[in-house]
Amino acid sequence: MGSNNEWSASSDGKTFDTKNPFNDQSLLSFSHATKDDVDRAVKAARKAFQTTWGNNIHATERAACESILDVLYKADE
Repeated sequence: MGSNNEWSASSDGKTFDTKNPFNDQSLLSFSHATKDDVDRAVKAARKAFQTTWGNNIHATERAACESILDVLYKADE
């Protein structure tokens, strides 16, 4: 999984496979994020949004990103 410009496995090492629905063959394995992984990613995203990345993005793009984040937060409730 990608977070804070780094690729890493999930903190517990668990993965899940995606399968071809036609023949049930495994296509790819993905890290299965834990709550700690998500918390770490959110913390890194907030830091980026409040510093370098957030200061270098046009206001309309920033507003669009904030709207998307708002939808995601509400969906998670």
